[in-house]
Amino acid sequence: MVDGGFLMSGIWTGGAFSSYLHQTGMMAFSVAFEMEADYVGAYYAARAGYDISGAAEVWRAMSLEDPTSIRMGTDHPTSP
Repeated sequence: MVDGGFLMSGIWTGGAFSSYLHQTGMMAFSVAFEMEADYVGAYYAARAGYDISGAAEVWRAMSLEDPTSIRMGTDHPTSP
């Protein structure tokens, strides 16, 4: 988006800003971070009274249905 703004002004950045922002985001969100976020979400759901006993089976079934459902293995846990 930043690169597009510069391009509209006639300045070619070669996608430098998009690349930098992507790399910064990759450092901020790791697989471990995303796994912790999943754990906290499940914790809150359980504390709110929801039955999460079948959650693992749901995710296993989804990964069998579409093994490529999560393609961003660099910052999200992969489906299998």
